[in-house]
Amino acid sequence: MAAEPASKRRIRLGVSSYSYWHFKGDQYPIESVIDEAGRLGFDGVELLHRQMSGESTAYLNGLKRQAFRNGLDLIQFSIHQDFVSPDAQVRRKEIDHTLHCIEMAAQLGTPSIRLNSGRWKTIASFDDLMKVKGDEPPVPGYTNADALKWCIDSIQECIPAAERAGVVLDLENHWGLTTKTEALLHIYRTVNSPWLGINLDIGNFPGDPYPEIEKIVPYANIVHFKTYFGGGVWYTLDLDYRRIANILRQANVSFVTLGCEERCTGDPARRLGDEALFQRFKKKNVETLRARGVRKIVTHCPHCLNTLKNEYTEDGEPEFTVVHHSQLLNTLVEEGKITLQANGEATPVTFHDPCYLGRHNGEFEAPRSVVKALPGVTLHEMERSRENSFCCGGGGGQMWLESSGSRRIEGMRLEEAEKTGARVVATGCPFCKIMLESASATAGKGNLVQIKDIAELVSEAIVR
Repeated sequence: MAAEPASKRRIRLGVSSYSYWHFKGDQYPIESVIDEAGRLGFDGVELLHRQMSGESTAYLNGLKRQAFRNGLDLIQFSIHQDFVSPDAQVRRKEIDHTLHCIEMAAQLGTPSIRLNSGRWKTIASFDDLMKVKGDEPPVPGYTNADALKWCIDSIQECIPAAERAGVVLDLENHWGLTTKTEALLHIYRTVNSPWLGINLDIGNFPGDPYPEIEKIVPYANIVHFKTYFGGGVWYTLDLDYRRIANILRQANVSFVTLGCEERCTGDPARRLGDEALFQRFKKKNVETLRARGVRKIVTHCPHCLNTLKNEYTEDGEPEFTVVHHSQLLNTLVEEGKITLQANGEATPVTFHDPCYLGRHNGEFEAPRSVVKALPGVTLHEMERSRENSFCCGGGGGQMWLESSGSRRIEGMRLEEAEKTGARVVATGCPFCKIMLESASATAGKGNLVQIKDIAELVSEAIVR
C-alpha cells in the first residue's frame, strides 16, 4: 500500500510539561501533566528534566508506563545546558550533564533531546535580556567566535554517545548565542552529523520571525509553535480556532497557542468594574508574553484585540503587534496563499461589524474583503453598518447579565440582518456570534439564518 501523502496526514500535537509549570513556585508533577495531556487528546509530551522528581530506572520506567496508558509518546527531553563559558571545567560539567541526559533519554525512549547552546550571562536577569532581544555582549576578552567554537567542540564530544543511544540532539534557536539564525546554522553545519538536528522555536526571534523561519525550517526535526489569543472558557473558541488552524495549515503558516499558559486578557473584568482583577490578568499575561519572546499576536476576539493593542500598552510603547484574524485572512487571500472555490449555490451574506473591531479600532475593510473574495457569495449591507453599526448586546460585560428591557438587543440586530435577505450573518467576534445565535434560536429561525464566523466561511471554501 502506498504511503499516505504528507499533506494529507494529521498533524500530531504534543505539549511541553513546563506549560503546566512556569519555572516558578511549586513544581507541577510530570505525572499530572501526562494524565492531563492524555485527557486533552494530545499525541505526546515533552519532558522537562528540571521538573522530574527522580532519575532512577524505576522512576523513568514509571513515566513510560504512564504515557503508554494515556496513549502518549514521550517526544522530547528538554535538559538545559550552557556551553558558553571560557572555563573549560564549566564546559566539562555541561558536557557530562548532556551525556548523562542522553542515557536517560534512551531509557525513556524519547527520540530527541532539546539542546541549548548557552549564553554569556553578562546580563544576569532574563527579563533584562528580553529587553535587548537576546543581544548579549561577550565576556570581556572574548568574542562570539570563541563561544561558537566552545559550542561546536562540546557538541562534537556528545555526538558519539547520541549515536550509540539513538537519540538526536536538536539544537534550539534559544535566547543567547543561537538567537541569531546565522550562529545556529553555523554550529549545525560545522558539526555536520545526522545526530545533530534543529529544534525550531518560532517565538524566539528578536525581529520579524518569518524570514528566519524560512531559513531554519528545512533543517528542523521538530517545531515549537507559539502565538497568542485571548478569551475565556465561555467562548466558542474550539470551533473557530479549529477552522483558523485549518486555514493556516493550508497556507503553510506556522502557528501554536500558549496552551495552558493562556488566560483571559481581563477585558470582561474591566468592563464590569473589577479593575484589580484586570490588572492581575494584565501583569501575568505580559510576563508570559515576554518570557516566550512573543512579537506578534493573532486573535479572533475584537475585545482581546482592543485590550492587547490599546490597554496593555497604556504605560508605554507596545512590545508586540496585534492583528485580528480577519486581517490575517485578508492578507493570505490577497497574497494567494490560500485558494477559494464556490461551495454550492450562490449565498447572500451580510456582515455584522463587531464594535471593538470597527468603531473602536477602525477596521471595516478586511472582513468585507474576505467575504467578497468568497466565490458565489454576495455581500448585502445592513442599514446600520460600519461606523454606524449596532451592538450585538454582548459587550461591556452584558454577556453575563440578563436584559431588563422589553426587547433584547441581539434580537433587534438579527431582525436588521434578516431585512437584507441574507441567509448567512457573518461576523468576526465570539461575543457577537454567541449573541446572534441565541437570538436566532430564541426566535426559532435557526434553519433560516445561519450565524458564522468569517473563518468558517473561508474554511468551507478552501481548495484542499
